[in-house]
Amino acid sequence: MEKVLVVDDEEVLRLVLTSLLKKFGYEPITVEGAEAAIELYDDRDEKWAFVMIDLNMPGMSGRELYSEIYSRCPELPIIIMSGEGEEPEVFQEILAESDSCHYLMKPFGMKDLRAAIANLVELPVVH
Repeated sequence: MEKVLVVDDEEVLRLVLTSLLKKFGYEPITVEGAEAAIELYDDRDEKWAFVMIDLNMPGMSGRELYSEIYSRCPELPIIIMSGEGEEPEVFQEILAESDSCHYLMKPFGMKDLRAAIANLVELPVVH
């Protein structure tokens, strides 16, 4: 089962994403903040299917986390999530750097998540 790193400071969203990603055939690993994500990313020799990052988190921002992960693995697909009403300028900057990134505005549903994933990676076959 392919692993997905989910980084969001909202526990409820991490739980919902865990449930949805499992339904899609992934094994989600969730962390509360960017610092924990970098530590996990660096400490574990994992092959990640993709990473989901909340743009607005306390401490290190999602933009900073994106830059850290991108510098380590530029081809890794990343979904940027934000509760802001429209695609923020930050996402436009990120999109200019990489075509393996997708923006997902909160709140989003299962179909939106599935479409965002399918836009970046081939979905696993769930039996």
